[in-house]
Amino acid sequence: MLLIAFGIAPQSAFACVNVTTAGPGTRPYDATATTAVYNGFRVSFTDVCPGVPGTRSVSVWFVDDVDTATPTVIGNVPFRIQSNNGIRYSFGPGEIVSQTLDRTFSGSDFVNFNFWLSPGRDAMAATRQIHMYWRTTDTAGAPIEGEQLVTIGLSIVPVFSLTLSAGGTGGLLDFGSLYGGAQLTTNVDIRSSNAFSIRATSQYSGVMRRVTTCGETLAQTGDSAEMVGYSATLNGIPISITTAFIDTRGDGASVRSLNNVPFAVRVDPALDSSTKRAGTYCDVITLRIEPFN
Repeated sequence: MLLIAFGIAPQSAFACVNVTTAGPGTRPYDATATTAVYNGFRVSFTDVCPGVPGTRSVSVWFVDDVDTATPTVIGNVPFRIQSNNGIRYSFGPGEIVSQTLDRTFSGSDFVNFNFWLSPGRDAMAATRQIHMYWRTTDTAGAPIEGEQLVTIGLSIVPVFSLTLSAGGTGGLLDFGSLYGGAQLTTNVDIRSSNAFSIRATSQYSGVMRRVTTCGETLAQTGDSAEMVGYSATLNGIPISITTAFIDTRGDGASVRSLNNVPFAVRVDPALDSSTKRAGTYCDVITLRIEPFN
């Protein structure tokens, strides 16, 4: 007897959702900016089973590789990933916060994310990868997970910044009564990504002039009875209208901060006040930082 059975072989279950992203890539980072830096990227969801009825559900989350790198920090800058409805990956007090985003869709869909960088850090150019995981179910209802490495990075915007340590960009050194060798100091903060020079310019050609109002325009004169000489140093190194302060460190790949650098002005030790006319003596010194090539 011959028995012949007819039927359809069972098909394997398969996933109907494809998840892709190009990632945020590399973002220029300006260490002098006071607001957070953002770089947007998109995660796309596609239904690859148009013949299978129903909506699709997918969950997405991000995980850092804490075994090989400092989590949630890139190039010395804390970062986080957020969508328009909340933070999805960030740093918390003593822990990493990773929140899942759930999505239900038909056909295709996407979610926009922002790669957020904390402002004002002494950054270093860097590129690294974090993991984007996603979870869905196959046509038989069994869970399926996938993974994609997402590249994040930052490059350094050239930085050359010079400010008073006490704040602002202008100040006053008031000697009171002038005498030979008197010295006053203020501190400045320097930030740079490359080799730099700091040059000084002077309202009155490198001397204090007898004035009615400090900063007023005065005619050139050779009357030494209305001039007082002085010298200046930055971090102990002489600086003048002809001599620049130069720092050749810096390769453009990181930002350095030099804080509380002393800028000192010393009255000419040989000053003989009896040879000067009574009055107010002043000079306006401007320090400018610029790239050094």
